[in-house]
Amino acid sequence: MASVRSRCRWYGATPAVAVLAAALVGGACGGGTEPETPSLSGTYDLYEVNGTPLPYTLPPVFGWFERQIVAGEIEFRGRGRLLDQLSFQDVVSGAPVTDVQTDTLVEPYALVGTQLLVERTTASGTATYTDTGTVQGALISLKVRDIGVVLPSINLRLTYRKR
Repeated sequence: MASVRSRCRWYGATPAVAVLAAALVGGACGGGTEPETPSLSGTYDLYEVNGTPLPYTLPPVFGWFERQIVAGEIEFRGRGRLLDQLSFQDVVSGAPVTDVQTDTLVEPYALVGTQLLVERTTASGTATYTDTGTVQGALISLKVRDIGVVLPSINLRLTYRKR
């Protein structure tokens, strides 16, 4: 069963994201000759992790089994929020030993040109940071520095394709 956690709200955003959001809002209120603020919509499916197709086996940091990322998606919602889901399964010698577990987060994001900024908060709620990515047409490449307790201290590049 998936758990849904709201990692933070815009009023709790880091100063860098708050400044970027203010710049975007300020730019949108200018004259009619300025370009519109870019936005994202729809759902993007995870298809690669660190350049490797799914399932992606993580480095063995959990003991006798390995953890695989078997699926994921990002769904862009209104008001600068996205739903971020990653599904995992524990395996031994390539054979599943647990059911698929899905971690679901709802997080704020900003798009500045082609740069995607996703606001993250550690699972303990003690630190807030921003993951960055790029948007190129129907592809999103997102560098994730820390996914919290499910994948502690693992750096990943997640590549998504629009559905």
